[in-house]
Amino acid sequence: MQRLLPLPVVDLDDDALRAAYAFPDRLPWVRGSMVSSMDGATRGPDGRSGSVSSAADKRVFSSLRAAADVILVGAGTVRDEGYRPSRLPLAIVTGRLDLEPTLPLFAEPTASSPRSLVLTTAAAEATAPDWLRDIADVVACGPAAVDLRRAIDHLHERGLSRIHCEGGPGLLSSLAGAGLIDEFLLTVTPQLVGAPGPHHILHVPGGLPSGGRWTLAQVLVEDGSTFLRVQRP
Repeated sequence: MQRLLPLPVVDLDDDALRAAYAFPDRLPWVRGSMVSSMDGATRGPDGRSGSVSSAADKRVFSSLRAAADVILVGAGTVRDEGYRPSRLPLAIVTGRLDLEPTLPLFAEPTASSPRSLVLTTAAAEATAPDWLRDIADVVACGPAAVDLRRAIDHLHERGLSRIHCEGGPGLLSSLAGAGLIDEFLLTVTPQLVGAPGPHHILHVPGGLPSGGRWTLAQVLVEDGSTFLRVQRP
């Protein structure tokens, strides 16, 4: 792995890679992290991100999770990607509680895995099934729609301030539209997929309000993949 920006480094070892993705002191800090093909697709023909990923991307992905306090993710991504328990708590955004006990995340718990958080609406929280309450903390973050700013504040109050959002595109688009993403981490792999708009990095039919020009803070490369770190001014 080489760094091209800010200062060139020919070979980043694991410690240097973790340092390259350290969180800043200003918290809470929300990262939006995605991998995509050259044409912006975040999923391959099998409907999963793994088919547009690479070995180098998986190495960076491990460093990103190691630096975070919590993984923020949409319910659709949990289902589509087959999320499993990890050392980090998952904060799952869902307005409809469209989760099933058979999902690997819930069906394959480990003794060391922390409880998940389910960030939902007050209406949905009132009808949350017992099985979900037994294994996750169900939190109302808005009356009829999930208020993402309230959700971020809730995570921060729990001490989960280094927030690593793994998408999907719908959740990232909503966070971007609300001005809640502090930096984007984007891996671009050298392939073309031709996926429809909803499977691209951001999918906002009405467009986003202008956010100004962001700052390119870091560029890494390995085996044809490019790793961009772009921060809000």
